Amino acid sequence: MSVPVDREQALARLQERFLLTDEQLDTMRALQGYRRQHVRPVHDGLQRMQFEMLGLLQAPALDRPAVDSLLREMVAALDSLERMSLGMLLRVRAILTPEQLVELPHLFGGLQQPGSRPGPERPGPGGPPPPPGPGGR
Repeated sequence: MSVPVDREQALARLQERFLLTDEQLDTMRALQGYRRQHVRPVHDGLQRMQFEMLGLLQAPALDRPAVDSLLREMVAALDSLERMSLGMLLRVRAILTPEQLVELPHLFGGLQQPGSRPGPERPGPGGPPPPPGPGGR
């Protein structure tokens, strides 16, 4: 089975940036396949659940059992995503040299400190503005 060009190009950029050995590149390729086969479907399912939840919350009559059930499914999907992502990160760490590990945060688009993501309390680029204060300001 052939890997699409864009994935091979991404792997080539990784190999160039990290000076990956052929063995390391093979592991990265395998992780890319794992992500495509296992992580992506869970991520896509979670997105579908988020739209479904939005529909439930916007319905004229709230179906609380359906909301609770869907919330449990969403939490399970999030847990699964976190476990798979951490497993992949640990696998990558295990194959990199100490010199390559210095660049690891760049590999994952910048690993963030817990609580540093933009959100209502921490707006950032593209993040939502904070809620209005007292009196709607």
